[in-house]
Parts: sequence; structure tokens; C-alpha cells
Amino acid sequence: LKMLDEICEYLECHKGKIAYINHDETVTYEELLTKAQRLADNLKRQGEGPVIIYGHKETYVVISILACLLASRAYIPLDYYIPLERIKEIVSISKAELIITNKNLELSNIEIKTIDELESYHFKAFKEINNDIAYIIFTSGSTGYPKAVPIKRANLNHFIKWITNHKSLKDYQATNILNTASFSFDLSVCDLYYGLFKGHTIKAYDSLTTDFKYLYELLQDIEIAVMTPSFMKLLLCSKDFNKLNYPCLKIVFFCGERLEKSLCQELFKRFKDVKIINAYGPSEATCVICSSLITIDDLNDTYLPSGDINDAACDIKIIDNEIALKGESVFKGYLNGLEINEYHSGDYGYIKDAKLYVEGRRDRQIKYKGYRIELNEIERALMSLDGVNDAIVDVLKDDLGTILKIKAILISKRSLNDIKRELKTKLPSYMIPDVINIKDDLRTIIRKESNWKGKYYED
Repeated sequence: LKMLDEICEYLECHKGKIAYINHDETVTYEELLTKAQRLADNLKRQGEGPVIIYGHKETYVVISILACLLASRAYIPLDYYIPLERIKEIVSISKAELIITNKNLELSNIEIKTIDELESYHFKAFKEINNDIAYIIFTSGSTGYPKAVPIKRANLNHFIKWITNHKSLKDYQATNILNTASFSFDLSVCDLYYGLFKGHTIKAYDSLTTDFKYLYELLQDIEIAVMTPSFMKLLLCSKDFNKLNYPCLKIVFFCGERLEKSLCQELFKRFKDVKIINAYGPSEATCVICSSLITIDDLNDTYLPSGDINDAACDIKIIDNEIALKGESVFKGYLNGLEINEYHSGDYGYIKDAKLYVEGRRDRQIKYKGYRIELNEIERALMSLDGVNDAIVDVLKDDLGTILKIKAILISKRSLNDIKRELKTKLPSYMIPDVINIKDDLRTIIRKESNWKGKYYED
């Protein structure tokens, strides 16, 4: 990666500046480079296959990500909300050879080490690794199993070049940027790489904490905030979240789910000069591929624009009402799958006045609280439970099409508590249905055809 050479040069020039903060953990640019280079040397001695980085927002996660890039080993970021059974599936699909973590994991057929423990490989022979995959993001799969999205180093290089020259972001230097997304969620690719390559200090929000006082304190000196609309709704619950109390906030970069006009209206009301950026991009296209600066006039349209076609990171077309993507930031196919030349996103949309508008999905994939979820995968997990004879998963929406809840209907004689407890061992917490209704008779369920084949409703 040409950009990696540039970031190494930058890190060396800004030795004392803090690169990343998580609670009381901090790492300067000098420490980040030094530790990542040392770990990269050990990774070249340990093996050649993908590396799972199992952690949340700890500094070792960021160090490990950079080290994997320097060592030319693909990294797979997994957060603590990923249950053990799903990790086993990911190890099998990816053929990962190593897990870097500070947590205890009971897994066989794979090495599990801390960064310090990897020092033991220092005596082994050094290998030059030629791997073109930068990282692999696992998303929810329509087949019922996790789906592996490999992003090549060339894809990441193109994205970094695009985001650092973004017309609304390029002029900001050495400021504070907020990270809200888990590193296993591709939205984090945006703030991590933009932050490091522009010399910012990345301040991580630890989503495992329930201390909201800490969250608002973290925001005090943030100028650029990258988040989902759902996260902003949480912040707006406090009446004190306004320009008077948070004068530093300059830009809110939204991605991951639909941005509603009502949220923008409230944000403009509290922060009159804030720049609101609405961005669009699937995991298959290295995070974000286009964005649009939202104005007051945009609030008069049915949908908010999701991107400027003339300033996109790849080519965007509408084919049979579906958004199709092709270009340097777009992947070439799923891991172990067929190669593709053009990615058909499954998102309905249209282009008007050189701007992209996203209307919805053509399948059973949803975006909920910023997470990409296949309802088929939830159904498969439910059907795998002993004593569950049938499972139907659907969503509840408001009049604007925003998803309010995930709902499941089961045919079973097991208790709700038993089902929830076992389901947590198979699915990440964000995929657990908000409402689970248990029935003991198929006659209480009827099937109807709707906008996607196989949608069910309760009679």
C-alpha cells in the first residue's frame, strides 16, 4: 500500500501527538508505529493466513490492525458481542490461523495469542508475505450463515485517497474525531483511516459501557463525529446536547442506515452551523462511496440525498431500479465465491440532479441500528434450537419505513427465557429479535405474499 508508506512517514513526523484514546488508554503516533512494526515482524514469522482481531476499542486492536497491514496479512475484526459459535463458523469460512486477543477463548485448531505472547516467534525465520487482501468483514448472510467480504489492499488504498480528499473533510487537520462504530462494523473504516491519515486524534466511544455521562464528556472537544442516525437519536435525548454546551462540533458524518428529515431538523435547530453529511456505501465497496452535504432545502424532498454522483468513489448506476456499483473501491466477490465485475447492491434507488437517493431494499436484508442484518440468518439460528419446529422473522416499521423492531414468531413448547438464553450463544446481540412470540399451533400463522417472497404475518 502506497498509503501505508505515507502513514509511516506521518507517524514518524508526529511522534508525540496522541493518535487514539479509549478511556484511560492512549497511544501516540510514535507508539502506534513502533508497536505495529514490531508486531508485524512477529506476524510474518507466525504464519501467512488471515488474523482474527478479537476485541472492542482497546489500543491493541488498532495496533493489530496496522500491524496486519504492514505484514500483508488479512485481518478480521470481531467484537466481544460475537458469540463463540459464530466465531467458530468464521474461523472455518476464513481459514484464519491466529486470533489476537486479551480475552480467554476456548477454541481448538487455531492459535490464540496476546501481542506480548507473539514475541515468542521472534526466533523463527522471517517470511515475505504476498497477500492482496487487506481485511475481511463478516456480515449477516442471506443463506443463514455469516458472509465474508474481502477488501483488497488496492480497494482500501483507493478509499483512503478518496476520503482524505473529500471536499467537506479535507481541510480539517489535527483535530478530534469521534469513533462510535465497532471495528467489526465497516463504518469504523471511515473514521479510523480518515483519522490516522489526516493526523487527527481518534476518540473511541466504548459502547460496552452504560455510563452516558462518560459519553457526553467525550463529546466536549469533538469537531468531527462519525455515526449512525440511531446514535444521534440517543444523543438528542438530552436537551443539553446543543451548540451552547458543545461548541466544538463542526461536522456530523452519517452512514449505516436511513437518515430521517426530522432528525436533521432537530440537529439544525440545536447546532445552526453544523455540517450534516449523509453518506452511502455497502461493505462490498470499502465502507462509503458517496455523500451529500444536507441543506435546509433538502428537507423539502421525499428522501434526503445520499451522495453526489460526480464526487463518488466509484461508478454508480441504476439498473432495474437497483443501485449497481463498479470501480476501484468495489470488491471482486465474496470469499470463496465467484468473481464479479459489477456489484448489484440490492438497494432500490434513483438519481436526480446528479445526486443518489436510496429508497429501500429488494430482499430480506435490513439496516437496523446501523447494523446490516439478514432475516434469514436469524430464522436459521432459531430453527437450529432444540424444540423449535418453525420460525418466522419479520420487522415492524413506522409510516416512513424506518424499522422499529425485529419480531419473531416461533412454533415451540420451550420457554421464552430458555430460547433467549440459547439464542445468545449463536447470534450477536444486535441480531436478537426485540419481540419473540411463541405459539404451539401452526393454525395461528398464515402465509401471504408481499414485497418479498415468503413474508409472514400473524393471523
